[in-house]
Amino acid sequence: MVKVKINSNKEWGERTVADVLALFDDPKAQSTLNLYSFCNNSHVIAKAVFSCAGKTIENSTEQHVELDVINQEKRLIKKVTYLAMEEFFAKRPSAWGILTGIRPTKIVHRLMDLGEEQEQICNFLREEYLVTTEKAQLLTHIASVQRELIFSYRDQKKVGVYIGIPFCPTRCSYCSFPGYELKRNIHLKEPFCDALQREIIELGKAILDAGFAVQHIYIGGGTPTSLDPMSLEKVMRCIQDNLVTKTTEEFTVEAGRPDTIDEIKLEILKSAGVNRISVNPQTLNEKTLKLINRDHTVADFFYAYELVKKMNIDNVNVDLIAGLPGEGVKEVETTLHKLNQIEFENLTVHPLAFKRGSELVMGGQDKATANNRGTAEEIIKMTRDFAEGQLKMHPYYLYRQKKIFGNMENVGYSVQGRECIYNIQVMEERQTIVGMGVGAGSKFVNSIDWTLINKYNPKDISTYINKLDQLITEKVDKLRQMG
Repeated sequence: MVKVKINSNKEWGERTVADVLALFDDPKAQSTLNLYSFCNNSHVIAKAVFSCAGKTIENSTEQHVELDVINQEKRLIKKVTYLAMEEFFAKRPSAWGILTGIRPTKIVHRLMDLGEEQEQICNFLREEYLVTTEKAQLLTHIASVQRELIFSYRDQKKVGVYIGIPFCPTRCSYCSFPGYELKRNIHLKEPFCDALQREIIELGKAILDAGFAVQHIYIGGGTPTSLDPMSLEKVMRCIQDNLVTKTTEEFTVEAGRPDTIDEIKLEILKSAGVNRISVNPQTLNEKTLKLINRDHTVADFFYAYELVKKMNIDNVNVDLIAGLPGEGVKEVETTLHKLNQIEFENLTVHPLAFKRGSELVMGGQDKATANNRGTAEEIIKMTRDFAEGQLKMHPYYLYRQKKIFGNMENVGYSVQGRECIYNIQVMEERQTIVGMGVGAGSKFVNSIDWTLINKYNPKDISTYINKLDQLITEKVDKLRQMG
């Protein structure tokens, strides 16, 4: 455990360097990290001194003051800490350097807003955030793909909608999202659906009254298609009547569990205007599916895929998770080989995130999976080569998470022209998104300076129902202010 000493009276504290220290192995021996910073009218100076087992490493830097001097100082403290630790351990722990946040592409967009060219931005990312050339180029490529989609809607009053339906057939062992096994919580289904429909009606009216139009809708969870056909039809009809307009370009439903899809439900979705569906096997290895508590087979996935294509829903996303328990390069190769038999428009690759609320972590299985982290880069490169080579897709959105397999990144790939607008907007936070349902987040964005206000619905179904009046009022008031 490294003892951190801050030798200056600054707004930042130990938390500023906690994510950087977490990248390195525990030195075991008693160790101290002394951090110094100084700022005057012209320069910012940062210094780190790391001492352990009789060895002392120093690193320091000095720069001209930037406009946002507080964040500049934090960045420099992280940078000198990383470089001192890197020298001590004689290895680079991450291709992402000190870039530990969830949305690294936001930095690129801010620099592009200032007129910086891609080459300049790559250099800045390498020098200031210590990312590798490969990751810097990946970020700038993705941001350049996103620019047209982000800015073509800047001056128009369009919003997105996210709807959270929290029920699942079973709870996957890696999951920490709001999810309730439907059979065990069947008594909550009808009250939830009634509350959700009320929220959709009230907020749909508020969106219209404020002069906004819904550009895209994303229904997640949970697994929305866990609902029975009658309940699903009521919810979808309510969405169609209150949210969908001629302006709505994209309507996605997470049918993530193939065992929840049938022709009747797909007809309901198609009739409501759904034009994008996620069918997510996560892996195409039977042994792993059982291990992670997914109650379906590989054959179920291919059957569900065929049903979706038969319904002429021609934008299909497939999710995969890299780093699942017991899976290495060979198992991922098997999954990719099987996927190469079908055609789909989006592929999203998620390195496994070790979330505290998941059964995987609570049961200690994450420790076994962590032993596979040496293969993380090889697996992620394999999926990238597959997406860009065999599938002819390009990366279009990216985000990162803490405690993620191999300290890698989540990447969405798409064939040209089929990029998911919701995925881009929710990550780059350049458009207001109104959340409805359990666990749904709302982002009210100021398009002048890109500041935003987040509001979240409760993750507990009963709390959501009981607080519904308050939740609706707060969001209606916010939409009125923005209108």
